[in-house]
Amino acid sequence: MTPARNPGRPKGTPKTGGRKKGTPNKRTGELQARIRASGLTPLDFMIAIMRNPKAELELRFEAARAAAPYVHARLTAVEHTGENSGAVQVEVKHYTDIEACRLIGRLLTTTAAKQASHNNSAPQPPPAAPCPRAAGP
Repeated sequence: MTPARNPGRPKGTPKTGGRKKGTPNKRTGELQARIRASGLTPLDFMIAIMRNPKAELELRFEAARAAAPYVHARLTAVEHTGENSGAVQVEVKHYTDIEACRLIGRLLTTTAAKQASHNNSAPQPPPAAPCPRAAGP
């Protein structure tokens, strides 16, 4: 006569007990503890090799290539377009010295007023900048 087998948990019953998801096992935990204790991460190690002038150049290049994705973001191409996916329109204005000086004065006055309102203090006039005099007729 054969003994009756335990069929286990019925289907559809939620899992109970056991290791929680994401909990490292002993080996992983020990490895992470050794890395923390050494004070040197794998990235630090690769960078140290890359910066070591006594290491072979090929090894230094391999370390740089392996470390690069963790240090520098990968660039993507971006296309700049204007209205209705057309060309970007650039408007160039030419100012005389006096016009430029007046625009800079307005910009300084506006900036000083914004800073004063932000700091809740009385607005300080911007320092006077010498503007070129218009040439007479």
